[in-house]
Formats: sequence, structure tokens, C-alpha cells
Amino acid sequence: MKSPEIKSALEKMRYGVSGDKITIPAYRTDIMHQIDLVEDIAISHGYWRFEPRIPDIPSVAKPDPVVDRMLFLARALAGLRLQEVKNFILSNPEREFGMLRRKKETCVEIENPKTSDYTCLRTSLAPGLLWTLSTNASSEMPHRIFEAGAVAKLDKSSETGAVNETRIAAALSHTGAGFSEIKSLFEAFMRSTGTPFALKESKDPLFIEGRAAEVVANGKAIGAFGEVHPEVLDNFGIGVGVTLFEIKVEGLE
Repeated sequence: MKSPEIKSALEKMRYGVSGDKITIPAYRTDIMHQIDLVEDIAISHGYWRFEPRIPDIPSVAKPDPVVDRMLFLARALAGLRLQEVKNFILSNPEREFGMLRRKKETCVEIENPKTSDYTCLRTSLAPGLLWTLSTNASSEMPHRIFEAGAVAKLDKSSETGAVNETRIAAALSHTGAGFSEIKSLFEAFMRSTGTPFALKESKDPLFIEGRAAEVVANGKAIGAFGEVHPEVLDNFGIGVGVTLFEIKVEGLE
């Protein structure tokens, strides 16, 4: 596009244009970057007027293997009659540790948070699942939900000082929720991944002692499952039993 066309497109979108200076209307609080101006120019000019061109770059597009893996795992849990949910990656230390009866650890904190609800990045998917169950307590039981997503961990060897860790977790909630049910669900899920695993007693305070198991694959602990402790359920205002599992996707074959 030539300068007169750009000027005309901006003026149609109520911008003021004087030479190389652009005045943004006071009500356009959504304009934060130069690319926002480019978008408005394209909208005003008409997307259909642009001729599509294949970028001249030496690469071939292909699916992201991590995304492919997550889609496969999500389909496996959907096939086991679970419903997918999505929660914010932002959280707070009380929800991540205190409400789960876990010892507080260092986490990726937000320097200037706007609200006390979101002061750090999540370190686990479990709080989000429990929060979802809590806010949907009046819905018809049973609740069978899962989430696949990233958590953040501090890592001094990383360029940014933190890394994303991909996880998948599921929770079952109803009056008869117990260890046998979540164990059966977890074993069915793991069969779909083809990953050999072993179980040993879990000491995670999130669960009731003696009713939880740690999952070991390729010689490393990759997660756990079990019955959620009553104190944790009280912290989230959940009045029925809950069982859940959470594992690291990187630990699967």
C-alpha cells in the first residue's frame, strides 16, 4: 500500500494523520503497539484485497510434536468419558501450596500483580481442577474432568530462569469416589500411552495417607494419584469425595 492509501485507511478508522504522526482516538484504549495500527489499516482496506503469498523462507511446516502428544492424550481421556477444562496459568501461593497442605516452595512470582488472586505462575494442575469442581458443586454428579497444560518451574540453567513443564491431570468427584476408581482410570489411560510404570506409596500431603500412589516410569517419579485429603476438600469448599491424578507428560514414552 502507498502512503495516500494508508492515510485514507487510518482516517476511515477515525485516526488523525498529519505527515508521519498519527493521533489515536481517546476511546481506543486497545491500541498498545504499532501492530495494532497495521491491523486497523488491514481492516479498513479490506482483507479480501490482499493477495495471499507463500513466505519465501527455507523451512517446511510441520505439527509441533508436543502439541500432537497433548492432543493424543486429551483424546484418550475424552474417550474415557472425561470432560476437558482449561484454567488460568496464573495462581497464588496459598492456592498452590497452603490449600493443598503442601510445603511452600519457591515459584515464579509476578513482580507487580494487579490482584492477590494472581501473584504467581501455577506449579501444579491440581488446584485448578479442585477450583473447577468447587465452582460447579451444584451441577449434576458425577464430575469427570481433566486438564492438559503447562506449569512453571524455576530453573537457574534456563535463559529466562524458569521452564515450562507439560502435565496432564484428571479428577473424579462424587459421593462414592475412591482409590480403586482412580487407579482403574489411571491404568486405562496409561495403557493408551504404552508407557511401562510402577507404583509405590505416595507421601504427598494432598492425598489421604495410605490411599495414594506415586507413579514411576523409566526410573523417575512422574506423578501420583489417590484420594484427596478431607482438609483439602474443606479448603476448596467441596462436600463430596474427590480422587485425582497428575503426571508429567515428558515422563511418558
